[in-house]
Amino acid sequence: MKNAGHLRAWLPPSFSRLSLRSRAALLFILVVLAAIALGASQTASISLANIALDVGLLGILAGGWVCVHSEVLRPANALAKIAVGFTQGREETQPPPSEPTQASPSTTSLWASVDTFAGVLQAQAHRSDAAIAVERVVLREVNHRIRNNLQMVASILAIQARADESDGALRALGRVNLLSLAQDRIYASGDVNRVRLDDLAAEIGRNLQSARGTQAHTLRLELVLTPAFSQSDAAVPMAFLMGESLSHALDLLGPISGAILIMTVRTEADGSVLFSLASPQMPQHRPLSANSGRVMEAFALQIGVEIIRSPIGPELVRIKLKPSTTAIAR
Repeated sequence: MKNAGHLRAWLPPSFSRLSLRSRAALLFILVVLAAIALGASQTASISLANIALDVGLLGILAGGWVCVHSEVLRPANALAKIAVGFTQGREETQPPPSEPTQASPSTTSLWASVDTFAGVLQAQAHRSDAAIAVERVVLREVNHRIRNNLQMVASILAIQARADESDGALRALGRVNLLSLAQDRIYASGDVNRVRLDDLAAEIGRNLQSARGTQAHTLRLELVLTPAFSQSDAAVPMAFLMGESLSHALDLLGPISGAILIMTVRTEADGSVLFSLASPQMPQHRPLSANSGRVMEAFALQIGVEIIRSPIGPELVRIKLKPSTTAIAR
């Protein structure tokens, strides 16, 4: 390709305006004359038959080069330029201005095919863009309606909690807030197929600690987080599992001044996601309420996670999300 471009650079401009046959014939004549002159200058003993044979072979090679260059190399180069233009957002489907105006029927047919194919691609791209725009509007509207409904439910539960001063209403309010938080995280991620569990866990931890007020103001929450992803269908159940575990840990450590709660989220070597809670001040007596236990068992069964509760030691709970429910980082 480079050699062909260099050769065309020193050829006279009138050569590129000739038809394919004219160029091949002219090049053949030039090669014949050059071969005759070379043979005559070297020796006079070379037979005319040998000279004619050499000239014929050189002429065939020259004509073949012109055909290959005109019919294959030049169109291929133009197609490559068009492909690069498409990747950069341009929609040019015609030969570059440097191409000769006289083209063979095969080249003309090639450009017509490129035009047709490019038109189909452009129509499909426009339809895809329109469909994506509609999908984004629908997702925004759905998310807006869900958030409004969750805020209404949370307001009702907050009124009920203030009226009854019951722990059950406060727990229900916290679970609704967890659902709202997970929904916001799914929508805000920009990817409805996967969610960052480490970001979700950190936000849940900060929100629950803040909601406890003075009860947990001396507790120090340490986050040991590495990027971990899950499918969006598993994000809400995982939010409830992490929230219930954190609420239980805050219940245990709240009365202890200066307690440290270590929350870990990481991706294991097998692709599973591990969430754990531990504290050096963790009490040995750590009962889980029946209501919280039922909630955790229901969501664990829904997405098939493994929950390990330790009766002793610094670790309180370990939740393992299987690789089939996690999402690959991109």
